[in-house]
Amino acid sequence: MNSPRGRNTLALLIMLLIVAVLVFQFRAGTPKPEQLTLSEVARALATGDVTRIVVDKDELEVVYRDGTSAVSRKEPTSTAVQQLLELGVPPATVSSDGLQWEIKQPSEWTTVLSLITYLLPGLLVVGLIFMMLRQAQGSNNQA
Repeated sequence: MNSPRGRNTLALLIMLLIVAVLVFQFRAGTPKPEQLTLSEVARALATGDVTRIVVDKDELEVVYRDGTSAVSRKEPTSTAVQQLLELGVPPATVSSDGLQWEIKQPSEWTTVLSLITYLLPGLLVVGLIFMMLRQAQGSNNQA
């Protein structure tokens, strides 16, 4: 490892490792919201403790009257309203003016990221085969 390139690579790896450790340390320090089951959310709705529910795909953020919030998950097969009605929440409670429903729109990047996750491995394999073919062609020309 006496070459300058080897030292630069080693320094880069050490810096990346330090950045990764710092990122994970700061992420671990953020408080996690309380996790609830859907039946606990239904009980809180029945008692009138919930003011707002934010639906983000299959995750529900429940905001209580005192300002605290909790997180719950719903089944992906039906809507949150249908599942709460099946759990015994009265329809008047689900559609009352005291309860606000907010539906978050999916990010525009989800399509791009899913496309990249499908295309990137294929492109890497094609690139590897292309490089191997070029290497083999170069060795044939040397003779």
